[in-house]
Amino acid sequence: MFTKLWKWAVFRHPNKGKFWIKEKYFRKYKNDNWRFMSSNGIYLIKHGDHAIKRHIKVLETKSPYDGDWIYWGNRLRKIQGKPPRVIKLLKLQQGILAMALSKFLDPKNDISFKRIFGTEKNKDILIHFLNDILGFTGKSAIQDIEFLSTIQDPDIAAKKQSIVDVLCRDSTGAQYICEMQVAKTKGFEKRAQYYAAKAYSRQADKGDQYQDLKEIIFIAIADCVLFPNKSEYKSKHTIRDEDTNEHNLKDFYFIFIELPKFSKTKEDQLSNIVEKWIYFFKYADETGEEELEKIIGSDLIIKKAYEELNRFNWSEKEFISYEQEIKRILDEQAVLAQKLDDATEKGRQEERIEVAKNLLKAGVSIDIIAQTTGLTVNEVKDLI
Repeated sequence: MFTKLWKWAVFRHPNKGKFWIKEKYFRKYKNDNWRFMSSNGIYLIKHGDHAIKRHIKVLETKSPYDGDWIYWGNRLRKIQGKPPRVIKLLKLQQGILAMALSKFLDPKNDISFKRIFGTEKNKDILIHFLNDILGFTGKSAIQDIEFLSTIQDPDIAAKKQSIVDVLCRDSTGAQYICEMQVAKTKGFEKRAQYYAAKAYSRQADKGDQYQDLKEIIFIAIADCVLFPNKSEYKSKHTIRDEDTNEHNLKDFYFIFIELPKFSKTKEDQLSNIVEKWIYFFKYADETGEEELEKIIGSDLIIKKAYEELNRFNWSEKEFISYEQEIKRILDEQAVLAQKLDDATEKGRQEERIEVAKNLLKAGVSIDIIAQTTGLTVNEVKDLI
């Protein structure tokens, strides 16, 4: 900004010297000798005129399970989704009764997601979920499933880049991949196709003939927006003929559910089983007993899914694993935030250097450049 203002002033007064221009436009204001300022005291505000407001991402003494919903509501922006009566109670109680308001854990957590949809004892939940999301009824409905190894490529499994959340096969041989995606990551759509292709190719590795290969259905539940140009929360993707729209290549089918696009926030707004599932993923950890009865209705499988999230049905060891997964996510977010801060600071330093170079070309003294840019005198000298 300083460079642009200086160039403007020089352009406006081509016959005036630098000292004259400085005295006319850049006046002394407090400890600043180069404030862009008019003769009647009107000046251009700088960033430094505002007090720095420090923001702590997460206090080291805080835990998502300490009952302080006021704090975590502000940090995670989830308290806004609660009914006014609940928010009022939270503020009155200072969060100390928060644990009693919802006994259900978050189904988006990797541990709870696999507990509900990836275990033998709960495979009826997975079967119902698949049938409901895919719209399978009658003879086409899935009757039974067999869980398969979730490690897609043993060579890189240690990097956790080839491990799906849930992989199963029905009685016809069709395979289903269910993946919970908590945060937007670059290339997730390509990773989905990679997972599907891996599952498809592994059938041939076992000696099956090409004509015996079975379809792969990939279902992703994302707590982020994957396709900004789409308005619907559920999108279905197949391989089609571009000219005729015929569906000749039928072995790959992708469904993406984007939770942020699901706009219903009240349990009495839910009109079908699919919406109940989406509501479950988005709001289960904020649901109380009163709301639960309205949600369940006659869909008892939904009740069973909620009961699997009941924290009082979890052992201490299971709950510790759940908390460790949250800590892992928070640690990853903290690392990314630090990288962003570092990159931002690097950009600012590069900008300071560029301004200093321009001022040197304009003949401004080293001391003034150092004051203006925040660089040290030696750093400015190194640019000469």
